[in-house]
Amino acid sequence: MIRDNTHGAFYAILIVLLIWNSIDASVSPAEIFGNGMVLQRNAPVAVWGAATGETTVTVNINGQSKSTSITDNAWKVMLDPMPAGGPYEMTISGSNSITISDILIGDVWLGGGQSNMVISLVEYTDSTSLDIQTADYPHIRLRQIGFGRYDGRSPGTESYNMLKNGDWVACSPTSVQRFSAVMFYMGRELYTSTNVPQGLVVEAVVGSSAQSWMPPLLESDPYAKAWLDYRQDILDSVISHPDQNHPDYNDPSSENPPNGGRNWNKIEKLLPYTYSGIFWWQGEAEERARRYWQYFRIYPALISGWRRYADGADIPFFALSEPNGGGWENAPIGCAAPEQDSVHSESLMYEAFLMATQMKNVGVVSCLGLSGGTHPDDKDKRGIRAADWVRANIYHENVTYNGPLYEGYSVEGDKVRIFFQEQTNRGLRTIGGGELQGFSIAGGDGVFELAQAEIQDDEVVVWSTIISEPKHVRYGWGGTRGSLRCANLSNESNLQAYPFRTDDATIPTDKVTAVIPRKEMVNFNVSGNLPLTLQHAQFVVYNLQGKIIAQVDKKSLQTRCSRLPKGTYIVGNIATMNTHTVIVSTR
Repeated sequence: MIRDNTHGAFYAILIVLLIWNSIDASVSPAEIFGNGMVLQRNAPVAVWGAATGETTVTVNINGQSKSTSITDNAWKVMLDPMPAGGPYEMTISGSNSITISDILIGDVWLGGGQSNMVISLVEYTDSTSLDIQTADYPHIRLRQIGFGRYDGRSPGTESYNMLKNGDWVACSPTSVQRFSAVMFYMGRELYTSTNVPQGLVVEAVVGSSAQSWMPPLLESDPYAKAWLDYRQDILDSVISHPDQNHPDYNDPSSENPPNGGRNWNKIEKLLPYTYSGIFWWQGEAEERARRYWQYFRIYPALISGWRRYADGADIPFFALSEPNGGGWENAPIGCAAPEQDSVHSESLMYEAFLMATQMKNVGVVSCLGLSGGTHPDDKDKRGIRAADWVRANIYHENVTYNGPLYEGYSVEGDKVRIFFQEQTNRGLRTIGGGELQGFSIAGGDGVFELAQAEIQDDEVVVWSTIISEPKHVRYGWGGTRGSLRCANLSNESNLQAYPFRTDDATIPTDKVTAVIPRKEMVNFNVSGNLPLTLQHAQFVVYNLQGKIIAQVDKKSLQTRCSRLPKGTYIVGNIATMNTHTVIVSTR
């Protein structure tokens, strides 16, 4: 007799499928969540991750329980605000359960930028320094993702191995060695002044430009649109005036790819984490390349874009001003005459950072009076100044964190009176107590002459005996790095005044775009003549109408350009954000 086992087979298959699905189903948090992490105090906290084969996910911590359904294999919950404290455990449950332990509640900071944010404590000092040997702060937690030139090599190898996997690590004399020096000093200052746990997260790349960190841009974002319009204006100018130099030009196909800059994917996954603020140290790349005009548009667009990915919140965003250092420490005696047609790169970069502070919750931290150079030595002083900005603007303590900041002016006969922002104008004085220097003044012809100036309470009055009807004043405004050294206005905190100008005149820029004749182009060695960062790049060749003639790699560039008809072409890199643009004249 034959028995019908259909029902039995069905149930056997169902059991196998159920077992298989339970094995396949899983829930996991985003990479930034891990043992030893710090969650932001006194604010709703985002917790998110991925899930497969799940319908709901539940997160439990410190008496809270939050559940959510799965959408497109992703989940997110918002925890209620919690006061500083810990340690706590968090469980994340679906068909599986994950436990994250040793969690503190405190203040969390994200550090971004280029090499100065990357440079580690052991690079800045050495392993025997007092700062390292006393860095035993179990309530300061470190999470560094981008590293500097030492990589896994000695010194600091053990610290590197502790940090390299993106784990949260308690600050100790061992772990801190390969951590960002400036972030450590800021975090240490904040912790010792508040006794609140500090979480320090760093993602930065040596030599990176601001463009490389840009998110996908939306024309609905006014800051992004301002940058996109400016970029288009530059391209139009290049096409219309090929015989002129265009230092701000970057190949438009590479600056902001549809998916963001080349470093965007590094920071995108960190931004949804809940922070107390973002600390930015970048700008050397643009200042050295004379792309300071770009920075006026790029920097606000970057801030606005990052905030959009941080749930659109007006998260505090503060930066160390560029260029680094300079000021009165190594001042010569007296001031040179104003340079009427110079680049003013130093002053313009300061101005770009200051203009961005018109955005809500955006600040600038002064480096004036500190050591200069591309990689300045006193990371400790810069970290402390950043902490002072936090204490004044986020903790709302009565702390002066900047030198005198220009606010406005009035013309009074043959003199101009300068006003400064509240708090920064307390106790105006000169460094060293000498004569006030660094001011220049112009009449209707726009020609600036050295001026006399004196402090009157919390204001400054400026004049010149050769200008009877003044119109505008500039302070610390020169054409070369170090031009601020004769500008000596400060406040009671001995913090120097930023450079400023009352005019908005367009200032000439450097000529940096090269013109290469065809006979040189035939023998053009790409590896030898382009920056190292572009040796493995892809290139695009345009005609003057903006039409793409060719898109080639470096091996084909020389051959393709040598075959072009007589004319002028634009060759740009399309694989990186830091493009090197030349105008090629074939003859």
